[in-house]
Amino acid sequence: MLRRRRNALRGTVKSSDSTENAAPRDAELDKDDQRVGPNLETLFRRFWKVAAPYWSSEDKIQARLRLGAVFALTLTTTGISVGFNFLGRDFYNSLANKDQE
Repeated sequence: MLRRRRNALRGTVKSSDSTENAAPRDAELDKDDQRVGPNLETLFRRFWKVAAPYWSSEDKIQARLRLGAVFALTLTTTGISVGFNFLGRDFYNSLANKDQE
């Protein structure tokens, strides 16, 4: 394998080797360019098929409480991050202004 790399760097690789390897790579790149995004309707249907039993079962009250808890925790962590950003902003502004207070 090391010998192949050295030969490739020197330019002594057989032309048949380089053309055989290049064609499949080009075909793969063309396939990537032609990919179409996911169908949103299909994604929603699949999600609902998995999520619906969880929300309509006997545990639906717990599911709603958990969703509310996740929402509250997300807001809390975001609020804490914003608070730290304000503290950092004030700290660096005071350093730039050479304000000791």
